[in-house]
Formats: sequence, structure tokens, C-alpha cells
Amino acid sequence: GAKMARSFAIMALVGIAVLFIARRLAFRYVLHPIERLLDTATRLRSGEYSARTSFQSSRSELAELAQSFDDLAATIEQRSADRERALNNLRESEARHAAVIDAAIDGIITMDGSGRIVSMQVMEFCIGAIMLHS
Repeated sequence: GAKMARSFAIMALVGIAVLFIARRLAFRYVLHPIERLLDTATRLRSGEYSARTSFQSSRSELAELAQSFDDLAATIEQRSADRERALNNLRESEARHAAVIDAAIDGIITMDGSGRIVSMQVMEFCIGAIMLHS
């Protein structure tokens, strides 16, 4: 009986040690990387486009997923920067266009390729002259 109880106690301790080691490995190689992916996704969603998972080189599937995720984040960051530059260029162009139109002495009519009027800037002088002649 005592020998069997001792064997069960040893088996129980070995089982607990195996479970502890398995838990640590699962946290290190599965749960922690998934938490980092989730944290990075949350940061990206909130507009922090420079967020990355910062995984070290590894051959695991999660490391490959993290690398793909970081590549996607880099693409999003680049496209966001490109869009912001394009918007700034458009604003500057619109400001120059408005300055030219506002400074014009004559009336200006802008048409598209099919001949439709897109914008029209007629100075008060022109409108007054038209009203006087009618």
C-alpha cells in the first residue's frame, strides 16, 4: 500500500510539473503572441498606423501570421500617408485656384471636356454692366 501511494504521489507531482510546463509553453508560444496580435490590431483600428507586432524571427505559424500582419500594417501606413499627401496637394491646388479666380478682373467660366459649365465666377462689374444693358 505504501509503495503504491508513493508511486501515485510521484505520478501526481510529475503530472503537475508537466501541466505547469505545458501551461508556460502555451502562454509563451501561443497566448502571448495572440495577445500581441490583438493589441496591434486594436492600435491600428484606433489610427496608430505605425503599430507593429514586433515578433522576433521564428518559423512558427504565429510568427508568419505576425509578419503578414506587420506587412499589412506597413501597407496601411503607407497608403494613409499617400492619401494625406494627396489631400494636402489638393487643398493647395484649390487654394491657388480660388486665389486666381478671386483676383480675376474678368468673369471666368470653367467647363469640363463635354462643354458643361463646372464653375462660374462673374465679377460684380460684369453683372452691373449686363443689368445696365438690358
